[in-house]
Amino acid sequence: MSRPLYYDASGASNVINLRAMTDAELDALAHSVRVAYAAQLNAGGEGSLFVGSSGSTSIGSLRDTVSTQETEGTPSPGNQPGTSQYPPSASVNIGHDQSAALTYFRQRRTTPPSFPNAATLGTHSYLCLDGSYDIKVAKDESDIISGIINVCLDELKSGDLVGSYKVQIDSPGTNWADKGAWFIDTTYNNAANVTYKLWLRTSATSVNADVLPLKLDSNEIKRHTDISSTSGIVQNVLLPTMTRRLSTGTSLCYDVDSTISAGVSRGLYINTRFKQEVETLSIQSSPQIYFRTATPKTNGLKEEVARRYLLYLG
Repeated sequence: MSRPLYYDASGASNVINLRAMTDAELDALAHSVRVAYAAQLNAGGEGSLFVGSSGSTSIGSLRDTVSTQETEGTPSPGNQPGTSQYPPSASVNIGHDQSAALTYFRQRRTTPPSFPNAATLGTHSYLCLDGSYDIKVAKDESDIISGIINVCLDELKSGDLVGSYKVQIDSPGTNWADKGAWFIDTTYNNAANVTYKLWLRTSATSVNADVLPLKLDSNEIKRHTDISSTSGIVQNVLLPTMTRRLSTGTSLCYDVDSTISAGVSRGLYINTRFKQEVETLSIQSSPQIYFRTATPKTNGLKEEVARRYLLYLG
C-alpha cells in the first residue's frame, strides 16, 4: 500500500491511470537513495567505517604479527684464538613480535538524524495509498520504510551492493571507491606484506529508467521532476529515513569477527607470519664468539595467526 504512486500514460487518453510502483519501476529511485547514502559514507558521515583508536562505535580489532631475526652467541672453548670449529650450540629460531598498536575498526554511529517534519514531508514526500485505497501523502516513517527503504536495504545487502563496503586486496569491480588500508599484514623487513583495503560501492553499472513518483503541490497532484541522488525527495525524506535504520543495530551495521557467526561476509583478512628460516653462522674475533643467526625466509611458507571477517549485519 505504501509504494509511491506514478502516472501511467500507457492507457486511454481520457483515463487517468495512477499505479503503485513495482520493484522494477522503483529501481531508479531506490538506486538514487543508495547513491546518496554511499556519498554520505564516502564523506565520512553517519554509518561510515574507518580505522582508528577512538571515536564512534568499535566493531572489532586485530593485532598484527611481525617475524623477527634472532641471534645467539657462544664463546669459543677457552676463548682460544684461531679456533676454526664452531662449538655446539642450541638451534636458534626466528621470533614473532606482535605490533604495539592494536588496529581498531570502527563505525560512525552517533545520533541518528531526525525524521522529517510535516512541512518537509508535505513538500518533498510522495503519494501512496492508505489501507482504504485512498490517496495520501506518505508521512509515516513506517510507510516510507516499507514502501521504499526496505527495497534499498535488500539491494544493499544482496543486490548491487551500492552503499555497502567490502574488504579485499584488489578492487571488487566497477564503481568501487578505494577507502584506503583496512589492515596491513606485515612480515619481516616489509617483504611480502599484504594490504587489505576497504572498498565502497558508489553506484551501479545499470539502472532502469526513471519512473517519477507523484506528489501533492498546492492541493494539485503533480510529478516529482527530479529523483536523482541530490533531489529533494532523496535528500530531505528518503536519505534521513534510511540513515535512521542504523539505530536498529543490524540494518546498515557492520561487525568484525573471527567467524561468520552472524551476518553476511564482506571480506576476509588474515594476520600471518613466516614459518621457515635461514640459519647463518659467523665469528667475532676478539673476544672470539660464535654467532648463530636465524632470519625469516621471505620466500618461504607463511602460517596463519588470526583471521577476521567484515560482516554486514542487516
